[in-house]
Amino acid sequence: MTEFGYAGEILKTDLSNGNITRIPTADYADKYIGGHGIAARLYWEMFPPQAGALEPENCLICASGPITRFPGFAGFRWKS
Repeated sequence: MTEFGYAGEILKTDLSNGNITRIPTADYADKYIGGHGIAARLYWEMFPPQAGALEPENCLICASGPITRFPGFAGFRWKS
């Protein structure tokens, strides 16, 4: 698959034990729209339903979409 703006990898870091896993973006990019869609799917897969908001099992996802920093429409914050 051609990446079309995606970096090609998702970096998953476990801060409890220091494990780092690289996940190919291609597994998600053709099924979910943009960074929000991929982030929602990753959260659905990683977050256990019984975990509370402030428990260690919860996760934090920082994601950007494929048109981030594109100077056209909605790709970045406009400066006045």
